[in-house]
Amino acid sequence: MADIELQSDLKDLSSLTGTRIGLVDPRSTDPIRDQVIEHAAQRGIHLEPEQVNVERDGEGKDGTISISTAYDANMNVSGCRWTIHFTAASPRS
Repeated sequence: MADIELQSDLKDLSSLTGTRIGLVDPRSTDPIRDQVIEHAAQRGIHLEPEQVNVERDGEGKDGTISISTAYDANMNVSGCRWTIHFTAASPRS
C-alpha cells in the first residue's frame, strides 16, 4: 500500500515543481530529491538520496521533471521472511 501512495506522491511532485512558478532553482534537483525522501519517510519507506533519480527535460516553465526510485522492503509474515523489490516513478511527459 505504501508503494502505491509513494507512486502517487511522485506524480504530484513531478507536476507541482516550483520551477513552473519560480520557487525552485531550475538547475538543482536536490530540493525535489529531498521532498521525495520526506514523502517516502511519511509512508514508512526509508530512502537514501542515491535511490532517488530526478531527471529534467527542457528548461523553465516548459520543462518537465521525471522522478523514479527503487528500494527493497523486508516482509515478515507468520515467521516467514523475504525481501520484496519495489519501484515507483512519476509518469513521463
